[in-house]
Amino acid sequence: MAKVTGALSPNYIVGIGGSAGALNAYKALLESLPSNTGMAFVVVSHIHPDANSQLAQILSRYTKMPALLASTAMPIRANHVYVIPANADLQIESYSFKVVSPRSRRNAQIDLFFSSLAEAVGARAIGIVLSGYDGDGSEGGKASRAKGVTALDHARSADGKDSAHDA
Repeated sequence: MAKVTGALSPNYIVGIGGSAGALNAYKALLESLPSNTGMAFVVVSHIHPDANSQLAQILSRYTKMPALLASTAMPIRANHVYVIPANADLQIESYSFKVVSPRSRRNAQIDLFFSSLAEAVGARAIGIVLSGYDGDGSEGGKASRAKGVTALDHARSADGKDSAHDA
């Protein structure tokens, strides 16, 4: 698998999963991070399929890193924040995004992304589940750990219910 080369190549890719109630947790996390971590951050949120999501723009107010809506073939760069589009599943192939729309099923985007992340970059990945409604994030967290990924669950900071404590 080809890796993006040069100064913009991320040392780690951090997947951050959360249900719709995780907005305040996303903001707090991004606000606390320096803009030069050398990592790429990917926010995978449960967004209503018909929503005109402004999540990337909202999050851009809480970080000095560029916050962008992920799109197919977009290279993953260090010191950037990426957000999943509405009604889509997000995957990683060769250090670029693959957006699959419409999404395959409801409340599975975190699991699907974490599994793809683990497969694509292995131990160079970090998975954080802020909240995962209906258990989303549990299976992806387990698959990630099997590939050497650091997986964290910090649902206490999110506003959602039924988080993925097993991740």
